[in-house]
Amino acid sequence: MSTEPGGEAFQLAEPDVELGRRMAVAAHRVVIILQETGLPEHLNKDLAAVSTDLGGLWAAHRELDAQLETLFDSKGDWEAIADCLVDLGSSIEHMSWHLKSVRRPLGRLSRYAYGAAEDEPDAGEDAQ
Repeated sequence: MSTEPGGEAFQLAEPDVELGRRMAVAAHRVVIILQETGLPEHLNKDLAAVSTDLGGLWAAHRELDAQLETLFDSKGDWEAIADCLVDLGSSIEHMSWHLKSVRRPLGRLSRYAYGAAEDEPDAGEDAQ
């Protein structure tokens, strides 16, 4: 328990280690699928950004879901509602940061993927 400058006591939230671990696994899975598919090394910086942002968005989505459930369970308690709204705002800001960050590198990876798909022989042609 800590004390705010105004003297009011508050408790710091414990880190959600399991959620962090699952977020890292989700980000790592993005890296693996693209590297196994043959993404060239010059796109590694974009891959790192995309995997990090997608992992962050995935975790933020889960947190947003939990926060909404807490709001639904608040039963008209204004202090609980206020706390939920602040938490929702924080989560939305976090998601917004990841959404802005992921756009350009995701676009570059998408363009590369479409180009690589055009270079692949059609699976139907190989079967004949």
